Amino acid sequence: MKQQVRDFEKEHLFFVTSTIIKWVPIFHDVIYVDIILDSLNFITRNEWVNIYAFVLMPDHLHLILKLLGENRMEKVNQDFHKFTANQIIKVMKETDPHLLSKFMVKKKDRLYQIWKRDTNFKNIYSAKFLLQKAEYIHNNPIQPEWRLVDYPEDHPYSSAAYYLSEKPFKFFKLTDPRDLV
Repeated sequence: MKQQVRDFEKEHLFFVTSTIIKWVPIFHDVIYVDIILDSLNFITRNEWVNIYAFVLMPDHLHLILKLLGENRMEKVNQDFHKFTANQIIKVMKETDPHLLSKFMVKKKDRLYQIWKRDTNFKNIYSAKFLLQKAEYIHNNPIQPEWRLVDYPEDHPYSSAAYYLSEKPFKFFKLTDPRDLV
């Protein structure tokens, strides 16, 4: 089934959530983290999107982004998920077949599935909603159910430190939304 992006308005920023199937926490392992970071670097460097806020959690990813040029959300989303899933599967086949077995789906068009098919997209219509979602993203690692770090800026796979302590962001080009509000 092809995913549909509803209420899509290209000129807006988007709050995006992508989740690993069955909520399997694979992003504790840096080898899978690097696949995501490299892919985000690719799509920003090649001007598919601008990314304004980011956090990679053990089993999901949150972004605030804006499409650039003639790029379509459906295509960017599909290409990102397909590429990262193929890379993750390739690594798991080589390093951890037991973990890979958790992703077996035996569907007509694929044997394994890494990402849930229901990526969540929300249009960001206001500065208030933008700030609310940026705070949500940056505070995600300190929530009681996670407690990955004590302070948002301490989570290594987040844009929080860039905003809270103005440290350079090293993973990919980050666009500052403060210029928009």
